[in-house]
Amino acid sequence: MKFVLSTLVLCLFVLSQLVAQSISTTKRELINKFFEVINAKALINNSVIRTIEQFKKNDPSIPQGYYDLFQKEFDVNACLNSLVPVYDKHLTESELVDVVNYYSTPTGKKIASLMPTLQNEISAASIIEVKAASKRAMEKLRYGK
Repeated sequence: MKFVLSTLVLCLFVLSQLVAQSISTTKRELINKFFEVINAKALINNSVIRTIEQFKKNDPSIPQGYYDLFQKEFDVNACLNSLVPVYDKHLTESELVDVVNYYSTPTGKKIASLMPTLQNEISAASIIEVKAASKRAMEKLRYGK
């Protein structure tokens, strides 16, 4: 079983490398420029911190040392590299130029600078509705409504 799983992981890695290599240099540069103008590293790091905070709430028995090691092991650049094929798949070079140009404007820069704050506030607002919907669903199951 371990051999099969290891082989599958290796095949997926090789496939991802082949896909990544097929992206034109220009398009790869545009995607990286997009990551730069939206400060994607900060967005990802913010998401990691929020995820760790949620894990700590859900399972306080996990030692802090785990989270410290996790943060040391987490490679934001590798994460960004894994996102390149996603943007390649969904956006053309022309669209990437438009997106980079937008995020280079004063309004785009403002939106980009607000993204971590917006992420946090959207998560907080969403969790309220998720909890409410969960409560309603449990009540309907419990009382057969």
